[in-house]
Amino acid sequence: MSPKEGMVDVFIKAFIKDFNNKTKAQNTERANIIGEIDALNKRYQNALLKNADGEMADDDFQEVKKLTKGKIEVLERRLTTWQ
Repeated sequence: MSPKEGMVDVFIKAFIKDFNNKTKAQNTERANIIGEIDALNKRYQNALLKNADGEMADDDFQEVKKLTKGKIEVLERRLTTWQ
């Protein structure tokens, strides 16, 4: 059994289009996760500077550190599931 003439090209084009749509969504999600990680790292760095300058109490800094590092770990795990 073989496909009609010209149908192979139609199937290939459909496959490529579907593949591109799926990878586009993954790449967009990946970029969003990386953006979230960057924002959390900046928040942590700001808290670290404020703590070092005496503008933030140690307890508050530890809480910010715990929250941001925890969220970063979750996001990094999501990234590694696609690789």
